[in-house]
Amino acid sequence: MDNTLSHSTVPELLRLRVLQQATTKIFPVLRRLEPKTTYRSLSKGFWPTALPLGRRSVVYGHNGSGKSSFASLLLEIASDDASTEAVWEDELAASHVVRVGYGGPSPAMAVFTKEWVNRNLSEFLDGDTASPIVTLGEEAIEAKGQEAELAKKIDAFRLEATETGKKSQESTTKARKLATAAQAGIADQLKSFDYQRFTKNKYSMPVVEGLLRKYKGEFPDENESVEALKRLSEPTPKHLPAVADPPGGLTAAMSGLETVLTDTPTSVTIASLAANQERQQWAEQGIRLHEGLDDCLFCGNVLSSDRWEQLAKHFDKSRSDIRERAQSLAAEVQSRKVALSSWG
Repeated sequence: MDNTLSHSTVPELLRLRVLQQATTKIFPVLRRLEPKTTYRSLSKGFWPTALPLGRRSVVYGHNGSGKSSFASLLLEIASDDASTEAVWEDELAASHVVRVGYGGPSPAMAVFTKEWVNRNLSEFLDGDTASPIVTLGEEAIEAKGQEAELAKKIDAFRLEATETGKKSQESTTKARKLATAAQAGIADQLKSFDYQRFTKNKYSMPVVEGLLRKYKGEFPDENESVEALKRLSEPTPKHLPAVADPPGGLTAAMSGLETVLTDTPTSVTIASLAANQERQQWAEQGIRLHEGLDDCLFCGNVLSSDRWEQLAKHFDKSRSDIRERAQSLAAEVQSRKVALSSWG
């Protein structure tokens, strides 16, 4: 609308007439109507509060101002089929909310629009519906409309039932083909593994169909089926002998390694002997040969007390103890290594 509502008598601009026949004591009279959201060309706040409807009101305006939209909204409310939520203000300025799909607070409202006239005139001109329109009025028209809608729904349901029956028949045919293929596969492919068990008599069609219905997993493809048949044809695997426990004790044997590595001998090392293992062994054996002698058996030189003291410090017992423990630990580890190699 053009936001201009006036009490006027302009017959040539008359587009809508709202008849309100209920008394204010029984049904609320429409004073203002306010859609909560945009409805066609009407927006919230289009109706000025200073221009309420009266007992008889004329609404006029230029084309596109919203007259038809206002009339259409009133027709929906009168038909108990509002497509948008609106606020109905009565003559006491009290607000009534009109919910979507419902009507207004006044059931005695009649609205005649171009849409209503075209619809009912076409029903009347059909000929066979003229009598109920004339005699029963709008109730008969509404009943006729409901009948037509129900007839459409029934036809739609019948068509849907037909399509569903076709799909059911197709599904039944596919299920039967699948069961037949499964039965043939059992008899043809598994019979060679157990001639008495895998037969069509034992795997009849009801049995196969029942097994297919109960199966909840995924069906294997052709390659997986072939692989399964190959595994089924393989001989029963032999039982493997029990594997003996690996030899233990290595951890316990290695427990003395840290002590050997951290022990420090108290002897004084002769560099020329420590650097050569053969000289070390030769000198160690030579000491035992020269016990109680003053001269060297090899070179004939005098064995001085200083030289004896150097040799005694070099071959101190602490060094030999460490060497013996290291040699013992090495032998133990070598023994465990041989045992592990034999077990593997």
